[in-house]
Amino acid sequence: METLSIPRALTTSLRSFARKAFVVAVIAAAAGVASSALLAGCEEKGPAEKAGENIDKAAKDVGDAVKETGEKIKDAGK
Repeated sequence: METLSIPRALTTSLRSFARKAFVVAVIAAAAGVASSALLAGCEEKGPAEKAGENIDKAAKDVGDAVKETGEKIKDAGK
């Protein structure tokens, strides 16, 4: 069986092309990650974040009401 030999100039050219394609792919991936990070930072608040803020506010309001009631009870005992 005869082996085919690929000319050296062609293999060198293919390697060079493969390296360039790899570099372009890495740069494109890095640009995609960077743009995603920037867009995520500019995003409006989502429904989960808004709900969390509402829960935090409600918990604070309840805490304030309990504290106020405790103070009234304390004052009534004097």
